[in-house]
Amino acid sequence: MNNNLKTILKYIQLYTDCDNYAMGKITLLFDLYPIERIKIETIEKESKEFIRIKENIDDWAANYLVENKLTYDKLTENNRKFNTVKRRYLFARAAREHGFILTEIGRKLKMHHSSIVHLLNHYQPF
Repeated sequence: MNNNLKTILKYIQLYTDCDNYAMGKITLLFDLYPIERIKIETIEKESKEFIRIKENIDDWAANYLVENKLTYDKLTENNRKFNTVKRRYLFARAAREHGFILTEIGRKLKMHHSSIVHLLNHYQPF
């Protein structure tokens, strides 16, 4: 039994009322359906750690705007034009990669954090 399966079984046993018989049945299911095991392993590999450098988002955003020759008003315009949304997407992606949380990015762009999630997940800039 590999380590991922042991970890999953441990959490199942901790957070549910499964007895040893039920746990044995669950392990048999993992042997019958190896696709599920592969999905679990790929999900664990895809997780990213965001390492944040001790920096304020205001300072970082000011540097970002200077480097990309933008103004704050252009970045936070209240419209859905392609160029405006593209600017917001690139800013949000860069901020997220730099380690800022969604709430901070949303406040900086005058948006809700769930709008930032939607922007990062669904927008195709090119």
